[in-house]
Amino acid sequence: MWAKPSESSEVGSVHRYDHGVIIAEDEEYFIEPLNGANISGKHEAEGSPHVVYKRSSLQLPHMEVACGVLDEKPWKGRPWRTLKPPPLKPLGNLTQRGQLPLKRSVSTERYVETLVVADKMMVGYHGRRDIEQYILAIMNIVSVTTRTQPLFPEWRGGLAPVGGMCERERSCSINEDLGLATAFTIAHEIGHTSIPAAEGTICQTNTIEKGWCYKRECVPFGTKPEGVDGEWGNWSSWGECSRTCGGGVSSSIRYCDSPRPTIGGKYCLGERKRYRSCNTDDCPSGSQDFREVQCAEFDTIPFRGKYYTWKTYRGGGVKSCSLNCLAEGFNFYTERAAAVVDGTPCRQDSNDICVSGECKHVGCDRILGSDTKEDKCRVCGGDGSSCETIEAIFNHSLPEGGYEEVIWIPKGSVHIDVRELNISLNYLALRGENNEYFINGKLSIDPPRRFDIGGTTFHYRRSQDEPESLEALGPTNTTLIIMVLVREEFQGIRYKFNAPVARSIEAQYLWQYVSWTKCSAICAGGSQVQSVICKKQGDTSTVLNHLCSPENKLPERQRPCNTEPCPPAKRKGTTCSGKCGFGQQRRSVQCMSHTGQPSSECVETLRPVMMQQCENKCDSGPTENPEECKDVNKVAYCPLVLKFKFCSRPYFRQICCKTCQGH
Repeated sequence: MWAKPSESSEVGSVHRYDHGVIIAEDEEYFIEPLNGANISGKHEAEGSPHVVYKRSSLQLPHMEVACGVLDEKPWKGRPWRTLKPPPLKPLGNLTQRGQLPLKRSVSTERYVETLVVADKMMVGYHGRRDIEQYILAIMNIVSVTTRTQPLFPEWRGGLAPVGGMCERERSCSINEDLGLATAFTIAHEIGHTSIPAAEGTICQTNTIEKGWCYKRECVPFGTKPEGVDGEWGNWSSWGECSRTCGGGVSSSIRYCDSPRPTIGGKYCLGERKRYRSCNTDDCPSGSQDFREVQCAEFDTIPFRGKYYTWKTYRGGGVKSCSLNCLAEGFNFYTERAAAVVDGTPCRQDSNDICVSGECKHVGCDRILGSDTKEDKCRVCGGDGSSCETIEAIFNHSLPEGGYEEVIWIPKGSVHIDVRELNISLNYLALRGENNEYFINGKLSIDPPRRFDIGGTTFHYRRSQDEPESLEALGPTNTTLIIMVLVREEFQGIRYKFNAPVARSIEAQYLWQYVSWTKCSAICAGGSQVQSVICKKQGDTSTVLNHLCSPENKLPERQRPCNTEPCPPAKRKGTTCSGKCGFGQQRRSVQCMSHTGQPSSECVETLRPVMMQQCENKCDSGPTENPEECKDVNKVAYCPLVLKFKFCSRPYFRQICCKTCQGH
């Protein structure tokens, strides 16, 4: 209930649970039921005891200044939902707001549409029958206090996002139920969402008995002090890194307190908190995914009364920097944390990381905010010269019913993209050099998904309305072969990838010493030779000498061997009688001393034989059928075989005989 000053201040029959404010000429009075009164029998119909007290008698335990007005919050710190105020403590002659009537000054009338929502605890405390009247009483006091019209119709139950007057995200308030005085807290908070007090509005603080609002601050009445602009203080030291490897984040903070802005001074401009990358080295091989680690931490925390094994959810429809986990073995996922740990990648196959719940750009050097990018070869900061693009359409006629080879993708290739030209019943397949199939092998078709193969992740996609595709970012750590399982007429495949350019001859091949040759003599002093050959660095295989640089060829080595004297016997043989194949070889045997002179001291039983079988290798003549060396018709990439130095391998040399001839 409320009454205007011109009306009588006398209150008639007070019904049970009435709440309200009585406005007299110079004072305002609160009225509310006396808590704990026991009313029964015939007296119940006559009403119930109520308490009436002056608004000016309320003690203000603290007086904060915000935007130039008093922040009046009596009984702050009392238990939640305390309805009855503490014992009232009149303040003598100083009635604070009684002596200093504080009024908001605005240039035009404004109407504020307000939605009031009472939570379950408040409804339970007051009861469903009385909660509506209680709230309307409070809001009528708010209406009078803010000098708006008391237009508070019947409120209906419901919950909705609260919009606002000025700033969409900040114009709501939560107020503790402390009795009728809650109305003044609500009125004050509504003011916070509107405009600050006008210049010259009377104000009061703990240190200023009478002041006025000047540039949004309460200053001594009549003064106009100069404002002080704020300045940033020093940055704090860098905090602990959020990760031990893989690219974490450390932060540092500063405050606008050197000095703080006062009397309308400008607030500091710029960043209050800064971040930097730390521990950017790769995590050890086999380390668990960082999101997986965070999801696994919830395995020991019950979810709706049950325990689950949580895995990373990588589907769509979620924020990239929130922690969404999938319950393993169950068909649901949920957000376990609003923000992942700083340094967590925003997405797979991306350098960007999450910082304070937001995705931040990271260069390929793993430095936060860096603009360093990978070139087409996936070299960070490179110029694209270390690889070349291989792109073509493979549309040869292929037999149905089996696997057919399409293209070899060399080790180190990046940005691999293989896709059918049209939708068909044929299937892409992927195998290694050792004939092991990774995707769609053994006539068994895999479902579309991700495959970790050859040091990278392949995305295998197949749908009813799009051609089949296979993509990978790379680089691969092994040579892979694209195959096709032909089930119907082959319509063609487009492939594209960036393959590494062969290194310079000097860097790729080098001269190496071989083992020492056998000694040229078994006694009386011989010699050994250690020659050099050209080898490939990658697999130390022997290659043709012209691939190695002649300028860097190592000198041939020679050393003496078998220097001890020969035994008395010495044999001298003739050449083999057969020029091609097997024959006979004769020799004369004489007894000689170690000095080469005839001797008779040889033991007859040790006399060597005078004849033995021998063999001469036949010279290889020209091939009888020169047409035997040719490229197999179905192989369309023999130039690539030559380009990537695959001719040294028996399989390629056979199917690309003509191309590989002489190499």
